[in-house]
Amino acid sequence: MNLSELKMNKRAMVVDVVGERSIKCRMMEFGFVFGAELEVVKAAPLGDPIQVKLGENDFIIRKDDAKNIIVE
Repeated sequence: MNLSELKMNKRAMVVDVVGERSIKCRMMEFGFVFGAELEVVKAAPLGDPIQVKLGENDFIIRKDDAKNIIVE
């Protein structure tokens, strides 16, 4: 499953980051690496973007970018 499919207030663990090299590197620099635990906190009224809590940090991510983050 990818991060864009994760329901609100659910936790998951990052398994992989896929996609274009630039997006993959940016997400990994933010901390979206194998084993990182995250939670979807909120979504915009139309569902895009989403707010993700990763450790002590909150990130606002577009659904297109969230599709590149594989979670379990």
